[in-house]
Amino acid sequence: MFNRLRREAPVWWHECPGGEPFWAVTGYAEARSILCDPATFSSATERGGMFLRGNRAGAMELPEGVGGPMIETDPPRHQPHRRVLSSTFTPRSVATLESDVRAVTSACLDRVQDMGQFDFVSEVAHVIPSEVALSLMGVPRADWARLADLEHRALTSSDPEYVAGDSGVTTMDDALLALGLYFFELLSEKERTGGDDLLCHLLATPVQGTPRLAVDLVGEAILLMNGGLDTTRAAASAGGLLPLLELPDQQRQLREDPEGLTTAVDEFVRWGSPIRHVAR
Repeated sequence: MFNRLRREAPVWWHECPGGEPFWAVTGYAEARSILCDPATFSSATERGGMFLRGNRAGAMELPEGVGGPMIETDPPRHQPHRRVLSSTFTPRSVATLESDVRAVTSACLDRVQDMGQFDFVSEVAHVIPSEVALSLMGVPRADWARLADLEHRALTSSDPEYVAGDSGVTTMDDALLALGLYFFELLSEKERTGGDDLLCHLLATPVQGTPRLAVDLVGEAILLMNGGLDTTRAAASAGGLLPLLELPDQQRQLREDPEGLTTAVDEFVRWGSPIRHVAR
């Protein structure tokens, strides 16, 4: 499908019966032009944002000054918000996490080895990134399983494993509401008690001298969790294990040359494409 679109119609108007019509842009040069032109093609929620609205028309109504998480903002608002977190994800900062990530990974692999047969997605690809991400955010361990379930329902709401009610839209809306309420309460508690996790860092760091609004902080918390759970789970599964099973010569090459893992990890993400589209 993508090959045909790129060959015959790199910019294609899709009527999307029953939903909001949109332009599908699949050519590299065309997509790059759009992504580098935020004045024309906006990420901001208050200008229409990054989400198709089904049969609902018009942009989402938000109070003045509210723009949601940084992924839903345009320049010049975007960069100051991004800098609050980007300093915690530099190569040097991430390198300090290596021993903790290795410990989580080793414990996970020891556990599944004893199981003999297991579901790689739920027992490995989900467990490792969720434990790392939720720990970094300072989410209490007792809440990890519930939050992970809600996050999967929000992002994969059309999956028969998660759909509830009349449609995936209901599943997604209910899950997002529950996540929003949870993080509002958790952020309120951390504001009182303090700490050194990512959520406390967000609370303690004003943007250009202005404290963050609660709705923005909740949005950032959900964004952090989404980035830490589903995208990594998909990259490890659809980008990593599945192709290595389907292409045994590639698996053999990697086993014979473990130093190729650095390149392989980047290739897993490219091949699996955990995020299939972005919208403007």
